[in-house]
Parts: sequence; C-alpha cells; structure tokens
Amino acid sequence: MSKAKPGFYFFTVCAHCGKEIVLHPDPSDEEDFPTSRSMHVTCPHCGAGHTYKPSEMRRGEVVE
Repeated sequence: MSKAKPGFYFFTVCAHCGKEIVLHPDPSDEEDFPTSRSMHVTCPHCGAGHTYKPSEMRRGEVVE
C-alpha cells in the first residue's frame, strides 16, 4: 500500500494516478470509516488534489 508500518489503515485510490493514498491509521481495528464527510486529499505520489466521498474510502492492512 505504501511505506506505512504494518497494521490497518483507511485509504483511497488517487483519481488521477491510481495509486493508494493512506488517510490515517485504524488502531482500533474498526470496520467502518469514522467519518460521513467527504475529504479533500492531495496525492503524495502525483500531487493531484481531489475530494473523495466516504464511499471511495476503504480499510486495508499493510503487512511487512
């Protein structure tokens, strides 16, 4: 997913370059994204900004 430490994270996929963007860690191992609002995010890979809806955000696990 990225250079994040192993664990669960909420992420989205860049609308411009298609790479994964880690939004924040999920230390509580909750299944649902903890917001009902859209988020404006700038991709750390390509620099493109985009507003993502909660339905475009996912939970995933980073392993070694």
